[in-house]
Amino acid sequence: MKRIHWYLFAITLSIFPARAGVVFTLDPSNGFLQGAAGTSVGWGYSITTDFAHVSIESFTFNESGTPIGTFESAGGVPSADITPVSPLTPSWIQDTSGLQYDITAATPVGFATQGTITLTYDAFDDSFNQIVFGDTVNAQFNSVDTQAEVFVNGAGTTVPEPAAWTLFAAAAAALQVRRRPRR
Repeated sequence: MKRIHWYLFAITLSIFPARAGVVFTLDPSNGFLQGAAGTSVGWGYSITTDFAHVSIESFTFNESGTPIGTFESAGGVPSADITPVSPLTPSWIQDTSGLQYDITAATPVGFATQGTITLTYDAFDDSFNQIVFGDTVNAQFNSVDTQAEVFVNGAGTTVPEPAAWTLFAAAAAALQVRRRPRR
């Protein structure tokens, strides 16, 4: 009798294969980024699926500490139809694509924030009937959640306003005129 149970179990597994669902990974895969205060840094990412169709609802950065800036999906949330044969793999291009973290200009050197980046998605069957509603998956590497981290490695640089350059040039010219010997 036990043998029949094992056969039934094996047949059941072959009829209903395990689904990975949606796999979400970051680039760089370890999730570590660094940049100066007042700059933007970002991740590329990859989303693959074995569902017939997947659409993205949102990305969130679940910071475990004090935020040192703001997180966003650069260029907005993509509206691509992700399928088993057409994964989504955008690179990070500042303010255009990928996932972006804008580090606040006043953040001191050496400060960091970390946490998981979560993808919220809907999935559909071949007939576009929704079968998954607002499910989530964290960014992973080797099937383990990635702890994304943003580290501040330098002070922000300030760019002088054009009027400051004009004022500086006028003051330098005035000093030169004043230094000339009078006859």
